[in-house]
Amino acid sequence: MRYVVLFMSRPTRRSGSRHAQFQKRVPAPVLRIARGKQVALSLPPETANGPPIQLTVKLIDVLRFSLRTNDKGLREQRHVAVLQQLDRAYQAILEGPRSLSNKERVALSGVLYDTLASGFEDEPVSAEWWKIVGEVAHHALTAPTLTINTFPNEGRLRQLERYVGPFLEAVLLREGVIADDDSRLGLLEAFATALIKAARKLKQNAEGDYTPDPAAARFPKWEGIKPVASASSSPTSLTFDNLLDRWERESAKAPSSLVAFRQHVRAFKEHLKHNDVKSVTRTDVIAWKDALQSQELAAKTINGSYLASIRTLYRLAKRNDLIATDPTEGIGVQSKQRAGEGRLPYDDAEVSAILALADVQTDTRLRWIPWLLALTGARVGEIAQLWGNRVMTVNGVPIIRIAPADDGGTIKNAGSERDVPLHPEIVSRDFLEFVKTRPNGGPLFYGGKQAEARPRKSKTAGHASDGAINRVREWIRESGFADPRKAPSHAFRHWFKTKCADLDIPDSVADAIQGHSDQSAAASYRKISLAKMAEAIRKIEVSASQKQPAGESRRRT
Repeated sequence: MRYVVLFMSRPTRRSGSRHAQFQKRVPAPVLRIARGKQVALSLPPETANGPPIQLTVKLIDVLRFSLRTNDKGLREQRHVAVLQQLDRAYQAILEGPRSLSNKERVALSGVLYDTLASGFEDEPVSAEWWKIVGEVAHHALTAPTLTINTFPNEGRLRQLERYVGPFLEAVLLREGVIADDDSRLGLLEAFATALIKAARKLKQNAEGDYTPDPAAARFPKWEGIKPVASASSSPTSLTFDNLLDRWERESAKAPSSLVAFRQHVRAFKEHLKHNDVKSVTRTDVIAWKDALQSQELAAKTINGSYLASIRTLYRLAKRNDLIATDPTEGIGVQSKQRAGEGRLPYDDAEVSAILALADVQTDTRLRWIPWLLALTGARVGEIAQLWGNRVMTVNGVPIIRIAPADDGGTIKNAGSERDVPLHPEIVSRDFLEFVKTRPNGGPLFYGGKQAEARPRKSKTAGHASDGAINRVREWIRESGFADPRKAPSHAFRHWFKTKCADLDIPDSVADAIQGHSDQSAAASYRKISLAKMAEAIRKIEVSASQKQPAGESRRRT
């Protein structure tokens, strides 16, 4: 009798490729232990009171199957449900067998009963079918000893393993359980009993009798496996503090990133009330996400800051085989930008007005930084930390070299390091003469009259150029440019990109000037020349006040 295969393949309507697919690679540590094992999955129902869809999947390199819906909301719900169930299965596989009490065994058998009773109640196939299923389960449960030389219960165990074992294993993995040998026979017996009772109930349903089944009340509620708390002093424990230290060591991080990550990790630990990375479940992450939403934080803040920080740590742990699954995967706040919320560039009139104001400033930060922002498209942090020795002429083209500052100033990433030609309007305003006034090729916009390097006091301390950044931002706002959708300094960067598009400057050239990463394969071979970039920059026209006489703009730093 092969009833197990049949009832695991419950008849469903397939609509082909229109349905969303689930696709995910199985972690290598899991495959090393459990390749080929089957996991039962339960997909949330189409309607609130409808039956869930039951299916089983075999653990191979990549899981790929239909989510059996094209509805966006249900698709996401089912995707998350599958990830949660697989997460429990993978943790159980990696943690290994455990002993189960009698109550736990009966409760787990209740999961099987509920799966069958609810899954087949509406369309119970036929009374004859469930009569056969019950008889097979009863036969396995009461099988005699095989021979006088066999161990006690060996015949029954073989029959139960044959007819109940595969589905038992699949359901257990979904619930995050691998039973030890001492619990195995008791589980098989409990599952066979539950199968007999479910078959009896469904046979009655098929005959038109939907009287509530009193047997349903015999099963205690399955509470799930509680994570074993790991002692923080254990050398094998993995804490968020451990991961954070490892993340900080892997590569240089901007102090602002360090501070933000530490704040977000601290907030997550406070929510969890523990520091154990491995005991976190998807339910924990979802609860934290919901708690952040209750604080009325923006979806962008939750997704891009809080969840992104924790997800980065879990991905680090997974890359290094410290964990098998990432409980943060796929979790986030659905975000849809509303009209009137997106960032905007300055318009031409605003740029002209700000630059006209800059032309008459005696504070060299206000005199030059707006001009450099407008006509290089650079980030304000890149300009504020500029040193005199990074302003030079290459092949006849005056440029600024954007790179990490010698005293610890950082740039966004490797792709941000670049040479950017200076616009003729900046050169004609004697910017190069101003650079020569800064001693020893030091900082242009901090460091006092002696242009002194000012290293960070700690790895999380701000850089000395932050003062210039803040002053420029305050000055622009104080000057009347108060549109909240136009970031005081960054709106120049958006304006520059817009002007490049208006002037038909190729995206590849604009990206090279601004340090925007191009992820295409072709970009790794392409190098935009200084001459090409200088030609593009010269096309951008600005109008401002009359040029200041040389020397009048170099009074204070």
